[in-house]
Amino acid sequence: MLRAYWSLPVIPEILLIDGERTTQPLLAKSYKFVKGDQRLFSIAAASIIAKQARDSYIRVISKDFPEYDLENNVGYATKKHIKALRKYGSTPLHRKTFISSFI
Repeated sequence: MLRAYWSLPVIPEILLIDGERTTQPLLAKSYKFVKGDQRLFSIAAASIIAKQARDSYIRVISKDFPEYDLENNVGYATKKHIKALRKYGSTPLHRKTFISSFI
C-alpha cells in the first residue's frame, strides 16, 4: 500500500485504509477500517480491482515459472504450489511471509 501511495502523481485528500496499521505517517488524512472491505463499498470495489489485477499479473509471470502452476493457482497455497516451493524454493516474486509458512 505504501509503495502505491508514494508513487501516486498527486497526494489524495483522504485515504480509506482496509486494516488498522500503516508503517509510517501519510501526508493525506487517513481513516482505518478493520474489515474495511466488508464495511465500505469503495474499499470492497478496490479490493476486487486489486485482486483481478494481481491475478492477471500472476498469469503473465506464470510463463516464467511453470513449475509453480501459477496459471491455475494464481499464487494461492495449493498442494501443487507448496510442493513446488519445497522442491525449487521461492522465486524473487514470492512474499517472504508467504513462503515461511510452507518451507
